[in-house]
This record gives sequence, structure tokens and C-alpha cells, in this order.
Amino acid sequence: MIKLTIIQCDEYANYKLIDKDGNKYDLNINFMGIEKPKVGTEIYIHESVIDENVSLNYGLVDQENKPKDDELIVISYEGKQLYLQRFYG
Repeated sequence: MIKLTIIQCDEYANYKLIDKDGNKYDLNINFMGIEKPKVGTEIYIHESVIDENVSLNYGLVDQENKPKDDELIVISYEGKQLYLQRFYG
């Protein structure tokens, strides 16, 4: 997983993120069932997902149907971590 930090976001779920080396990424991520992450939130995501160039949809993990590792992201803010799974539309 790659660690990215949100540096900008808009009302359309477009996020500008930056990694530890200063590389910037533009992703469209819809967060379902949770409050929209704010600037400064860290996101741990698989690099292969970043390269897909599609709108991403993530929500709370379904404990009954364990997702595969590449379908998970972790958001970290205010000392808390939240695991989310990818939902396909």
C-alpha cells in the first residue's frame, strides 16, 4: 500500500493527494456511509488501484464477506484508523 495525504478536495469527490516523495495524484473517490475525509487525512491505498483511472467507491467493511487486500483502503485522521472496502458500481 502507498501512503497518500489529501491536500485538496471538492464537492464532486475529486481529491488531490501527495505521497512522501512529492508525487501528486488526482483521484475521484466516493466515500459511502462515512463523513467525507478532510484535507490532511492520510489514505493508504494499493498502487494498482491508483492506475485504474476510474471513479472509486469505498464504504465500511462488511464483516460477513471479507474483502481481498487489494479492495481495502485505510484512512487515518485524528489518531484513528478506519478500514474501508471497495464497492463496484
